[in-house]
Amino acid sequence: LRSSVVQTSYGEIFAKHREPNLEIIREVVDSKHIVFDVLAQFLINPDPWVAIAAAEVYVRRSYRAYDLGKIEYHVNDRLPIVEWKFKLANMGAAGVNDAQQAAAAGGDDSTSMKHAASVSDLTFVVDSKTEHSTR
Repeated sequence: LRSSVVQTSYGEIFAKHREPNLEIIREVVDSKHIVFDVLAQFLINPDPWVAIAAAEVYVRRSYRAYDLGKIEYHVNDRLPIVEWKFKLANMGAAGVNDAQQAAAAGGDDSTSMKHAASVSDLTFVVDSKTEHSTR
């Protein structure tokens, strides 16, 4: 996480901080290992930029089912803040409907997975031609 927010040049004594580099934190974001318990330690790191990088990893892992908008960072004296917007992903997007597609391909009704509507599954309410709003 530190390497994603610190930029050093040869011969410099002090490192320059920057916004988290997505290419560097991508490995943690896409990791198959559970990282939420470890991220909590980094959210309270004395270096506010490391805390911001940890928060971005947390947001990107937690909101995988959504289309994330731009993530903005606010660093002040007391508490680093991460702000983001998201919207429901396109139901036809790759990865969103994998379980339903696998069930349809299976053919055997007794073992195939059925679509279970939930309170959060409000896609039947939204007109398919309407753009989903950003939250």
